Amino acid sequence: MGVAISSGEELEAWLEGKPRDWALAIALRCALRVLPHICDPVSFGDRSIDPRLPLAVFRASAILSGAIKTRTNDVSHSATAAARFSAVDAYAGAISSEALHYFAYAALRTAGAAVRSVYASSAAEAARAASDAAEAAFARSTVSTTDKYVAGLLFEGIVQDCRWLSDNRTIRTLLAEPLWLDRRPEILGAIRERASEWLDDSPDGFVFWRQWYDRKLRGERFEFAYLDEGAEIEFFSRLFAQDDAWWNREPATVNAEIAGWVAELARPKPSQPDDLFTDRSTDFFISYSHKDEAKAREVADVLDELGKTYVVQYRDFPQRNFVQAMNEGLGESKRLIALYSSDYVGSDHCNAEWNYFYNRDPSSASRLIVPFKLDDADLKPLMAQIVYRDLSQLRGAGRRDAIREWIAHEPPAHSRDAIAPKIVQVLSPQIVVNEDEKLDTAPDPVFDQPEHPAELVRAMAELRMMLDVMRGDAVRNLSHTMQQTLSAYDEHFSRHGAKSSWNGLDRYIAIITDGFGAMSDDEFSPGQKAALEQLIAAHKQCMATLKNADLALRDLASIPLDGANPENIRDFIKQMGTFFDALKDHDKTTERLDKHIAELTEQGRDFAHEAGASGAEQKAHHAMRRYLLYAGGVAITTLNVVGSMASVISGWPAIVVQGQSLVDAFYRLTGL
Repeated sequence: MGVAISSGEELEAWLEGKPRDWALAIALRCALRVLPHICDPVSFGDRSIDPRLPLAVFRASAILSGAIKTRTNDVSHSATAAARFSAVDAYAGAISSEALHYFAYAALRTAGAAVRSVYASSAAEAARAASDAAEAAFARSTVSTTDKYVAGLLFEGIVQDCRWLSDNRTIRTLLAEPLWLDRRPEILGAIRERASEWLDDSPDGFVFWRQWYDRKLRGERFEFAYLDEGAEIEFFSRLFAQDDAWWNREPATVNAEIAGWVAELARPKPSQPDDLFTDRSTDFFISYSHKDEAKAREVADVLDELGKTYVVQYRDFPQRNFVQAMNEGLGESKRLIALYSSDYVGSDHCNAEWNYFYNRDPSSASRLIVPFKLDDADLKPLMAQIVYRDLSQLRGAGRRDAIREWIAHEPPAHSRDAIAPKIVQVLSPQIVVNEDEKLDTAPDPVFDQPEHPAELVRAMAELRMMLDVMRGDAVRNLSHTMQQTLSAYDEHFSRHGAKSSWNGLDRYIAIITDGFGAMSDDEFSPGQKAALEQLIAAHKQCMATLKNADLALRDLASIPLDGANPENIRDFIKQMGTFFDALKDHDKTTERLDKHIAELTEQGRDFAHEAGASGAEQKAHHAMRRYLLYAGGVAITTLNVVGSMASVISGWPAIVVQGQSLVDAFYRLTGL
């Protein structure tokens, strides 16, 4: 059946004689399409968004959604009086229509009209309310050229809904469809992204409304994750029962109470502690500071989408002894999601949760800790060693995509073909052939390229200062390995500056951090511990300016080193010396590469010794992992380069055999 509608009046005429639910569904989808405008900072220019405005629109939309689901048109008088007009009358006066962007004000009018359709006494009255919603959102005489274009797009969405219903499809199938039956226009996607960012970052607790809205867009069956049919009916009965006095409180208070309902009604309920941890296969424990609860809810929402189970304080700990609940949750969870922030680093409870999983997996080889960094917190040295995903510069859907990808990541298959490219792609410094056809070192042109030069310059100034502090007598009480590493770091950084091989410097920092973690407080000279912590933090700030550093280093962290025993390490180091000595004898290496290989072999001997020391299996060995993976990448890359140099290396076949033997020795370290 063809549908030709170009105004609210024509929509009302088209709805005449059709089921009341058709008008409700159209009104709801109209309100949901306009809703992001009321949360878009651009809509308000230089003014901040009054949180009462988005709360009014969410209130209206949620009541309408609930009424459709429960087929309710006879709720309490107080709810009727509040919902009919509060979205417009009670709040629109707070900011005049002239002070609002057109669509922000229209969102309020639309919400009010949409909710009137819930309480319509007849299908005809519902149709009039739905047409009012359309006219409120899409009246074209008062808007600019751009707004006319947007208004046209939005009205076309209503027409598509009408066409869908006219094809004898059900309300249920329509509400399960995306709001945009065709591809969503790019301009509206940008508005939604800005709105999502505002909702996630608002201090008034709107993040759960953003989660609700995302579920409505996806056509999820229930309004919130972990609500079943009975729980959802109870949720809506509470929502319908609230009067204006309840809704007119501070938005943060209202939102917190509604979020509490959701947590209380979720399955399993907090009131059933005996059942909460009976399944010993809970996927994650979410560890966060109470000040970062909004971000914890965002992570939980992603876990819901992924079908993962989790323990989280805001949902699972109420009405329970906190310490007991924390201990049980930690013991029954497979992995920890850690939300690093300045508050997290300073929290005793967060540190206890983190240490519990760190002690189970000190090398992080099993990836039991899945960390995210929320701000510019100075992480403790051992925290900084575990590869985290930096979310501090991400917003909206981009941040949620990063969370989803980081959690869902599967490590590469344990095979030579899978491991080799992961190692080689982040080789820093690289092994290259220079213009004299000799092997040399060079920074990685992609991995080591700073993404934010201005931020890098500021971080480098702090780093330079801390290196100056750590010179001379300031390091005499450190181990020989730490002293040598600090000296090598200082020399490299002083020579190359911003063009340093940053991943190579990060390997040095891993050695310094491991040594730092092994020292007791009384072994540090006055001020030395703080200086080392600041040095490590300054280095990490420089690393944060690199492109995709966390993604690349994560892939390295997932590569096993099951065969890294002292005997295999010594064999690998011995063969590395033999291979590069042969290249040096044929005058195919530079002095810079020779020095670099000499440093690698010396470090390798130290690691072989440490691997055979008493209690070595309890140590973290982050630095040893990074060293062996880098040295393996050097072996693989150099063999590949030598394989292409048959015409310029005398004795080429014998050298290739030595190189292959070196690569085989590396793969024995990985257990292959």
